[in-house]
Order: sequence, then structure tokens, then C-alpha cells
Amino acid sequence: MMELKVADKRQLADGIWLFELVDPAGADLPVFTAGGHVPVETPSGAMRHYSLCNNPSERHRYQIAVKLEPESRGGSRSMVEQVSAGDMIR
Repeated sequence: MMELKVADKRQLADGIWLFELVDPAGADLPVFTAGGHVPVETPSGAMRHYSLCNNPSERHRYQIAVKLEPESRGGSRSMVEQVSAGDMIR
């Protein structure tokens, strides 16, 4: 499992947050194809698979969108409430 730096976090719409993940050393990330997913260990300890939503040609970053679910068991809530730009996540 890789450790990635949260380069950016911003709200896209009501309840939807964009996270931009990069290699902390600036290396290219593994190749992915359209519709690909990445497993993320959330601060709550839950493992969640999030869809990659950036262009696969952008090897310098992964972008994921996280929907804050009102009835969340901790995964999406911990991502939105506990992760900030500059943090490291697995």
C-alpha cells in the first residue's frame, strides 16, 4: 500500500469533496484506466474504494470525490472531517 500526500481538498458541491493525492516525493503514480478505483484507508480505519475521476494521462496525481453520507459508518465522514491538505493517507 502506498502513502500519498493530500495536495488539495475542496468542496465541489453540497456534500461532495474532491481530494487530490500525490506522491510525496513527486514521482509519477501507477497507471490507471478510466473507471479505475483506488483503495483508501480512512482515518476511521475503514477501507473504502473511491473512483479515480481525473484523466488517466495525469500520472502526477489521483483525484477522488468523496460524498459525505449522512448515515456514514465513519468512512466518508472521517475523510471529510479529519483529512486536510498536507496530510498523508494510505
